[in-house]
Amino acid sequence: MVDLVKFLHNFSLNLDSEEQRVDAERMFEQAVKATSQLVEMKEGGYLGTIASFLISMVIRLAIAKRRDACSRMAKEAVEVFHSLVKLGEGRSFADLSRSACNLAIDLGAAGLTEVAVKVGEGGVVIHRELVEKDRKTYLSDLSDSLYNLAIHLDKIGRTEDAVKVGEEAITLRRELVEKDRKTYLSDLSDSLYNLAVHLHEIGETEEAVKVGEEAITLHRELVEKDRKTYLPYLSGPVNNHALHLENIGRTEEAVKVGEEAVQILRELVKMDSKHTDDLIMSLRNLAIYLRKMDRHDDAGTVEKELSSVRQRRTAIS
Repeated sequence: MVDLVKFLHNFSLNLDSEEQRVDAERMFEQAVKATSQLVEMKEGGYLGTIASFLISMVIRLAIAKRRDACSRMAKEAVEVFHSLVKLGEGRSFADLSRSACNLAIDLGAAGLTEVAVKVGEGGVVIHRELVEKDRKTYLSDLSDSLYNLAIHLDKIGRTEDAVKVGEEAITLRRELVEKDRKTYLSDLSDSLYNLAVHLHEIGETEEAVKVGEEAITLHRELVEKDRKTYLPYLSGPVNNHALHLENIGRTEEAVKVGEEAVQILRELVKMDSKHTDDLIMSLRNLAIYLRKMDRHDDAGTVEKELSSVRQRRTAIS
């Protein structure tokens, strides 16, 4: 049966011409059915091969925008991964679980976010079991799985779930930073930034401010060590932090943080004009904060710069 599935799958891939497209689709359908039959058999010796087939099938179904079939096949893939873990297949299923998490990212990029969540949730379950077997080796993989799952959950409107998953990712990344700050500090700061955004989305703005402050502190540390690499990643957290501060009435602090965001983006625009839109947004927000503080002269100065930046952008485009 395994050889049959492999033949059908490979044969359908090799039928590339327009005239052969119908035959390729028919062969692929047979491969899908045969793969599902293999899953039902659950033969231990072939589970790794079956999982590889399933990953390939999910990718092809995603490309074809066949959501129902893609979702069903993704669910079967996750079940096979669980079976591999229970059998204790060592690093082979660890590699497959990473493939599942990478697949979830690809599915999300393809707009199949609900399917991505299913695959991502399966990847998290598998990585939890792996961490129980070997925490030192697989803790980073689990934190990455949780981080990506939180992003996908937020995209389908499950933001409260995204917060819970994101908080778990942060707990694990704190542990990793304690052991190797240089390697994992960037991951922790990214997780904190995303959590601040998600907390704000569900109305927990006070908590979002606290988390955002920590994210900025860590980002600043990274910028001090490698300004060119990390400065572009500091502007987002600083901008959002200013917005969150303003939303809870701490407008004076929002002005200071907003001024920092503008300074960062001025520098970034000099390096690359692609940051111009972000500078425009930061200038606009800063002018709003200043006017709320009755600092109208300062707001007017910022608005003049905003107008000038917009004119330069128009001239370039």
